[in-house]
Amino acid sequence: MTRHPASLRLSPSRRPWIVVAPLVAAAPALAAGAQGLRIHTDGREPELHAIGTALLFAALGLTLACVRSLLITFSGFTEAWPDGLYNQLIGRVAEVTWERVDRLEVIPTLFGRYVQVVHHDGSRISLAAPRTGLFMRGADFDQHLTALRTCPGGGRSRLPVEHRSRHLVHFQLFLMLIFATTILAMAVR
Repeated sequence: MTRHPASLRLSPSRRPWIVVAPLVAAAPALAAGAQGLRIHTDGREPELHAIGTALLFAALGLTLACVRSLLITFSGFTEAWPDGLYNQLIGRVAEVTWERVDRLEVIPTLFGRYVQVVHHDGSRISLAAPRTGLFMRGADFDQHLTALRTCPGGGRSRLPVEHRSRHLVHFQLFLMLIFATTILAMAVR
C-alpha cells in the first residue's frame, strides 16, 4: 500500500491520563491492603477473608485496565488513506487494504464503544481510534467514524457500518450486579 499525503490520522484522547495515572498509583495500595486483610483474617474470619480476596482481584483488574488505557492512549493510533489503513494498538500492528474490508462495526461496552474492521473472511481488527470508554473519552466519535467510512479512494464505495446490539452491555451489567451482590452478601453475613 502506498501512503497518501492526505491521510486521516486518529489517536485516542490524551486527557484520560490525568484520571488514570492516580488510579494506577492507588490500585496497588488497595491490593496491598486487601492482601493484608487476607493474611490477617486467614482461617479465623472467612467472610473478611473472602472480601479481602475480592478486593485484591478488583484492585488487580483496575490496575490492568488503567495500564492498558495508558498504553492505548500514548501508543495507539489509526491512520487511513485511500488505499487502506494502518493501526497500532498495544504492540499489535495491522495494515489492511480496503479491498479486504467488509465493513466497520461499532462495539458497545459497559462504559463506551470502539470500532472494529471486519474482513471478508470474518477476521477482525480492533482500532485504536475512534473509541470511548470509562478511562478514555474520545470527543467526536461519530465524526471520526464518518471520516473513516469515507477514506476508501479510487472509486471505492463508502464502508458500511454496523452497530452491535446493546444486549452485550446488558449482559456485562448483569455480571457486574451478580459480582456486587455476592460481595455484599458475604459482607453482611
